[in-house]
Amino acid sequence: MITLEQVINNFNRRKKISWACLEKYLTEDQKTIRESNDPAEREKAMNGISSYYYSYNDHKAQLEIGDAVLETRYQEMKNMTSDLSKAFDCEWIDDISFAVTTKHERLSDFAYMLANWFNIKSTSGFTFGSSFTTHNGKTEHDLYLDITCTDDGRGLIVFKGLQPGLPYWVPRSFAEEYEKNAK
Repeated sequence: MITLEQVINNFNRRKKISWACLEKYLTEDQKTIRESNDPAEREKAMNGISSYYYSYNDHKAQLEIGDAVLETRYQEMKNMTSDLSKAFDCEWIDDISFAVTTKHERLSDFAYMLANWFNIKSTSGFTFGSSFTTHNGKTEHDLYLDITCTDDGRGLIVFKGLQPGLPYWVPRSFAEEYEKNAK
């Protein structure tokens, strides 16, 4: 099971990498504006800078998540896994994946049970009764999770919101290079 310290570190790492990437984009566009003689290149760089500043508040909201919010989400995960462990045979498969042995024959029944017990809402735009192999949901405090099955048919909850991926504007290559240079 992931620790609260790991969750906070995951979000801080994501924030540092993301801000460094935005700073790199801005610096490159500023350099192009100063040094390029090509009007099309300069216009493209100006549009890039305008886009970054226009999206700044959205980017900031995605990255600036306070420790208190993370603690609340972590506590939701702990409460959920504790309650499920009292009712079913459960085990942690890895840091964020929790397997639950129930008598549900369909994944949608398991998803509906979780929705009713823990007020989980679908984030995919479909109901939990759809025939997907993975249902995406979130809790009251925006703890994102995937509801799916293990290979042996147990219900599986993957707490994706505790180990966030990089934002869409950060290329994986940049993140890898950033982390390599940080060591």
